[in-house]
Amino acid sequence: MCSLLDEEGPTSYKASQGEGFGESGTTSGHPAEVDEAGQGNISNNAAEQVEEDFEEARQSGLLSRQVLMFYFHNMGGLLPVCCILLMHLISESIDYFGMWWLSKWTSQPGVEPGFYLSVYSGLGFANIILQAVVWTFTCFLGLRAARCIHNAMLDSLLRAPLSFFQDTPQGRIMNRFSNDTSEADRSVVQHLSYFMAMLFSTAGAFCMVGVTASLALIPFVPLIPLYVHLQKLFSKAITDIKRLSKTTASPVYDLFGNVCRENGLSVIRAFQKGQSMTKLSNSFMSDQVRCELTENYVEKWYYQQVQSLGAALILAVGLYVVLGRGTWVHPSTAAMALTVTLQLNERLPDFIRALSDITVQFNSIERMHEYVVDLPTETLPLIGSQCPSPEWPRTGALEVQNLRLRYKPQLPIVLKGIGFNLGAGERMGVVGRTGAGKSSLIVALFRTVEPEQGSVIKLDGENLLTMNLRHLRNHITLVPQSAVLFQGTLQYNCDPFGSHGEEAIWAALEQAQLAPWLRQQGAVTQNPDQPRQQSRSQLEFEIKEGGQNLSMGQRQMVSLARAVLRKSNLVVLDEATAAVDTATDTAIQKAIRTCFVQASTLTIAHRLETILDSDRIMVLEAGNIAEFGSPADLIAFGGIFKAMVDEHQRKIA
Repeated sequence: MCSLLDEEGPTSYKASQGEGFGESGTTSGHPAEVDEAGQGNISNNAAEQVEEDFEEARQSGLLSRQVLMFYFHNMGGLLPVCCILLMHLISESIDYFGMWWLSKWTSQPGVEPGFYLSVYSGLGFANIILQAVVWTFTCFLGLRAARCIHNAMLDSLLRAPLSFFQDTPQGRIMNRFSNDTSEADRSVVQHLSYFMAMLFSTAGAFCMVGVTASLALIPFVPLIPLYVHLQKLFSKAITDIKRLSKTTASPVYDLFGNVCRENGLSVIRAFQKGQSMTKLSNSFMSDQVRCELTENYVEKWYYQQVQSLGAALILAVGLYVVLGRGTWVHPSTAAMALTVTLQLNERLPDFIRALSDITVQFNSIERMHEYVVDLPTETLPLIGSQCPSPEWPRTGALEVQNLRLRYKPQLPIVLKGIGFNLGAGERMGVVGRTGAGKSSLIVALFRTVEPEQGSVIKLDGENLLTMNLRHLRNHITLVPQSAVLFQGTLQYNCDPFGSHGEEAIWAALEQAQLAPWLRQQGAVTQNPDQPRQQSRSQLEFEIKEGGQNLSMGQRQMVSLARAVLRKSNLVVLDEATAAVDTATDTAIQKAIRTCFVQASTLTIAHRLETILDSDRIMVLEAGNIAEFGSPADLIAFGGIFKAMVDEHQRKIA
């Protein structure tokens, strides 16, 4: 097995791939790109641009020992693996002992066949039972390893920072959780078990030839190095081709996902770029198929070489048995020597192929291992006393000092040392031009990007920058600009963790102004004698993925109901009504004012009417606080906020 492993471990290099998202999270490099104004920009040379801008790292060389031990660890450790090897050894020993027993039986004519037949039959039956046990045990451990690796990969992905999802195309993630996971479930364990069987079968064949006709091993001496050299060439070539095939599959997943997402097809048809998308898809498919064809060519070349070596081996052993019959080789063992040699001629190529297949199939484990070990993670959870009490925050008082934030080390600072206080129960609005830093303030508050050293964010006296992330995000409520809804019932979307009863969910829907619309749906049970059954039927209203069967306003109302159920004392509204009409905006603003009366609210404004009744307003400009005060004071001051109000009034006049 030494050639299976690369002592130095795999080296890493880049393979150009056509896939990716830009920094803003929109599709980048594909023919259909939508800018902030909603205009479509279809690029005719999208494939070339994708290849230049986005590259996916892949390993080179043979399989690393670290990946192999990682898989064995998830199988349960080295002890179960050693048990499998021992059972394979016993099985092959029984098999070759049966061949020797048959040879002994035939060398003694005229003996009673009952004893020999019963022993031979018992050996065969025992071998069948042992083979069934070893295959069942191996499949069980393989499925266990696949499940553990998948769970570890998912856990690592869920802990990855936002920057990872901005930089990593969706197709790469889908490829690992679909194609690679499928191979880990089915192919890896099968090839591993087959390799173990071929290892002991080939070793047993060599031993049998050595025992029955030791001089017949002489032709193997010059040919074994050729087999080893052939195995190294084939393994390296087929492994790198398989790795390249994996990376070329990611753009296919990514493109298909982008086309099928909401409004993707509409944009393509609106700009009449269906033919361009077809050409791009064909280009990606051709890259993937080219790798598969190359893999087939390499396999054909390999089998031509091993068949030539096998023919030479059979000729040499056959001449030895024929010429040495009766002198060097006993007549009773000559047939067995030839039979084992023929088997060895078949098993040597199969053993080399099995060894190479292990390296190829473990490429999926290698890629999953990368996500388990190498993914960046957010701050690890703290334990016990380092977390505040479950009742925190009691008042919702927020203190921010010298807040500095940059999205990446090489990028400029977007928040340049801002500081402010939000009192308990106070309503504060945040306004500013595009790029002023409004959304970055929320990013820093929820620590989706960690602020710079020296920044201070405290909520009810607790430092948010050293707090358990799960505790932090569970106790601060965010109502985003685009509501996040999942495919499932209305009750599940309002209360995904099942923490509240039906009465509490209905009360939240009433406050969010969604209950009247829900009662009008035709699927409601109209039975006044069963009001509880009626409410349950309403809560089981099925929401499609992303809320596609709801209007934008209704999606925001569901998001509001979810926020009401959390009962947080600090609520952040990130332009929650930016994508709805004026009438819906009025209804949602009414719901916001009634739902969060006791809570402190921080509102990122899209329409100025939504914050004119705030206690104070903070105006951001280029990452700094330009103005800060009550709406009346800022209007009287005549600065940036006054100019924004005047401009807004001219637009609606």
